[in-house]
Amino acid sequence: FPAPPSPLTAFVLYPHQLHQLTFSQCNTTPEKCCLKFSTNAIPVKNVTEILRTSSCCSHGAFIVTTTKGKEVCFKDDFKWAKRIFDRLSKDKEASGSS
Repeated sequence: FPAPPSPLTAFVLYPHQLHQLTFSQCNTTPEKCCLKFSTNAIPVKNVTEILRTSSCCSHGAFIVTTTKGKEVCFKDDFKWAKRIFDRLSKDKEASGSS
């Protein structure tokens, strides 16, 4: 039987299994930060939440939570994510939510 792959080999062979979120330590509260970014827009009906990452993160991004609970990162200059963020923020303000 061949030896199991080393962790480095697993990284090279299976990069799609890496998490796209990491945590940044800014002040005392850990913040979610993105490492990988999607370029595929999600249907708006499948978006439950969109948040902007902290300025403590090395990359500005939006974290979109889908109706299935999946978190997907988009760069902060991705037009689709910016539009959805602006729309949902306005809807939230109009409804009086915080």
